[in-house]
Amino acid sequence: MKKRIIRIAALVIAVITFAVSTVGLVSAISTADAKEPIDTSRSCSLTLTYSYNETYYEGLEIEIYRIAEVTEDLQYSLTDDFEDYSVEINKISSSSEWDEVCSTIGMYVDTGKVERTNVLLTDENGKVSFRDLKPGIYYVNWTNNPTKDNTIGFLPFLIAVPGIGEDGKWIYDVDAIPKPGYNPYIYYDKYTVVKQWRDIGLKEKRPVNVSVQIYRDGELFDEVILSEENNWTYTWATHAPYKWNVIEKNLPSEYKVIIVEENGVFYVTNSIEDPAPQTGDTNDFSVWIVLMAISGLVLVILGTTGRRKYAEND
Repeated sequence: MKKRIIRIAALVIAVITFAVSTVGLVSAISTADAKEPIDTSRSCSLTLTYSYNETYYEGLEIEIYRIAEVTEDLQYSLTDDFEDYSVEINKISSSSEWDEVCSTIGMYVDTGKVERTNVLLTDENGKVSFRDLKPGIYYVNWTNNPTKDNTIGFLPFLIAVPGIGEDGKWIYDVDAIPKPGYNPYIYYDKYTVVKQWRDIGLKEKRPVNVSVQIYRDGELFDEVILSEENNWTYTWATHAPYKWNVIEKNLPSEYKVIIVEENGVFYVTNSIEDPAPQTGDTNDFSVWIVLMAISGLVLVILGTTGRRKYAEND
């Protein structure tokens, strides 16, 4: 399958800032910030420090996955392990969208079907250093929780290596401090998977049904069919502290997928873009609503002006 090419953009590298604090890296990066060409043959390193409230966490198991590689002309392409997944990272415009991409990548990683690049334990200073890395984008995940209170967590994140320094030069040895979050996984008595569509004007391209695989602690648990007959929804109950993930099996090639979990509900969203601009009647009344609102505002202004003139002439 032909690799999807991902052009480098500001938020592709800026992804390094929304999940971690970085040392010596500019906070807002675009290709214009680079003052020198990138050396794709050079080995990189990534050093992470896991700490919270001056406490440094030893023994955390940290794994990394290289999800994209970079070329000399500053283009990214998904690596072999991820090229078959229809995850859109070419047109990301916000950190919240990067959160969704990170969540989706995590779903595939947790199935155990993707080979990790490396895994190490943090030392007594909460540090872990990955050496001899190839340039690209990495998914970083914390896999265990040895803390006694089980309340401190470090959420997965995406990070680009190398980064760009304040002087516009590439930093091949990246230091970062992951931001602490909540307990990385909360258990529920029941879970639901919901299929959502973002394909206004292209609904005819939807399949009549989709297949969703449900994984329990990394093992395939069930495979369900979602369609209009079940309102694109499926719910199952559980009374044990399993970790659940879902992935879509037969996604149409034209669609992209985002999978996020909120309070025990897995939202599997498929989106597709119309390659040609819509013409004629699209049955989209939002434009008419906006025009009516503007017209109403104009009438209010005219009415107010008229009353003022009337008052001045009175």
